[in-house]
Amino acid sequence: MVSNKLVTLALTVFVMSLSIAGCSSMESESVADHHVGPVGPTYPSLYYFEATVTPHTVVPPATAIFMVRVFDSNGNLVPNVPVYALGADESTMGETDYSGIARFSLVIASKGGGGISGYVLPMTFSVEDTSLTIPVQVAPAGGA
Repeated sequence: MVSNKLVTLALTVFVMSLSIAGCSSMESESVADHHVGPVGPTYPSLYYFEATVTPHTVVPPATAIFMVRVFDSNGNLVPNVPVYALGADESTMGETDYSGIARFSLVIASKGGGGISGYVLPMTFSVEDTSLTIPVQVAPAGGA
């Protein structure tokens, strides 16, 4: 089960170094959240899911935390559901925990040199045959 291990992939966007990892610890949400969904139903299990990113805007070096909640048609959170995360050119798989939530972290580390303008990094999450995309705003490192 991926939720108990850290799975890291290197992603490259512009001159930034990114990694996405399955993550098992995040207990609260911030006022800087961005929420997308719910979407569904998925096929064949007829699940619905939604994603939240905290914070929505980051200044490198930083970490954005994603929570994907999977629930059935009655609104009950569903454990042990595979969730796929795709960012830039790499992907990883996680699984919802006992509470029906899969957690992922995106580490954005500045490569130095500054000068890059801000951009939006789309992160796509898939459950069965259905996907949703949630953006992370990456502000310029070094303030301009």
